[in-house]
Amino acid sequence: MNHKLFDSRAFDVLFHLQDTRYNRWFVGGCVRDALCGKKFTDYDLATVATPLEVIKIFANYEIDKKSLDFGCVRVNNAGLWIEITTLRQDINPDGRHAQVVFTNDLETDALRRDFTMNALYWQGRAGSSIVDFFDGQSDLLAKKVRFIGDAEVKVQEDYLRILRFFRFSAIYGCDLDQTATEACARHQQGLAYLSGSRVWYEWAKILLQPNSIKVLNKISELGIDLTLFGVALNFGKNHELLSLYKGSDPLLLTNLLLPNLQVQHLVHRFNLSKKERDWLKTAESLIVNQDFRELYLEYGSDAHELVYYWAAKFLTSANAEFDKSFWKVPNPKFPLIGKDLLKLGCLPGPIIGVYLKSTNNWWVQNNFIPSHEECLLYASSLFKC
Repeated sequence: MNHKLFDSRAFDVLFHLQDTRYNRWFVGGCVRDALCGKKFTDYDLATVATPLEVIKIFANYEIDKKSLDFGCVRVNNAGLWIEITTLRQDINPDGRHAQVVFTNDLETDALRRDFTMNALYWQGRAGSSIVDFFDGQSDLLAKKVRFIGDAEVKVQEDYLRILRFFRFSAIYGCDLDQTATEACARHQQGLAYLSGSRVWYEWAKILLQPNSIKVLNKISELGIDLTLFGVALNFGKNHELLSLYKGSDPLLLTNLLLPNLQVQHLVHRFNLSKKERDWLKTAESLIVNQDFRELYLEYGSDAHELVYYWAAKFLTSANAEFDKSFWKVPNPKFPLIGKDLLKLGCLPGPIIGVYLKSTNNWWVQNNFIPSHEECLLYASSLFKC
């Protein structure tokens, strides 16, 4: 274990629990990613301390109690949020929720987790061994995402694990585990019972990963795309869309892969915000000979994502677009305001807005290059001619 990958603030919280004589471990993603040599920012601790005991121990810290019913308390140590969860057993799961019973047994806690590579515990001491009940380290090394215990049971306990299986396979996997894949396919209708926000969180993380193409092809083959969206994913001719899209926006990529799905349906399915809806509509409104200057002015560097979407959709070159001179103007901002025109002698009133708009259009057409003085000169020519 490379302990240097861990933030010292996380160690402070871990050892503070130890100082109060409660057993505790780093668990899950931080241990998994540290073993892979990957950078990470999320920290989870498992402990025998109850949530109320954790709150008492960290009484002088900022605390988030939103997940208290699930045995989770989030502690803020100098800007780093760390989730501390009491060892527990989940009973009577219904595919979405489960009742929580606390335990002092580490293996019991490990059994309720989803994948072998996520049930790895480390006490945080250099040289200390990883607690690994299900050979998760071997699975991680073999790039095999495997459910703990019976895949059929695990999927029915929480249907979101279907998407989590594909997400982890896209990031850490090589070939998809056949037993797990078959279980996910058989129980995919359970996805309909989950909230849109939970589904979107997992779906977005499936995209743009090292093994995404293979995973998305399997999702399409199994018909899970139809279950999720009501329409099939469209990868384009010769499956080219996934390789053509060079952006990093999962929402735009999802829209690109679902050309027959109306934006409003996507918004409703995933409980997207108004901002996200408007962003999708902006992307859909792009045309073949799109002029991106106004969009760059409105969205700044985020407009790059629109260019990547446009290039993939219309099978054209994003590089050729980015070669245009206006992209080289950082953070363009129109240099005039109404007071500038008044100082030039323009009469007050609505006409000022007309002159400002005309000057702004001229400034945009000239690729945001004209200076404050040049814009003043152009504006004055409008009402002094």
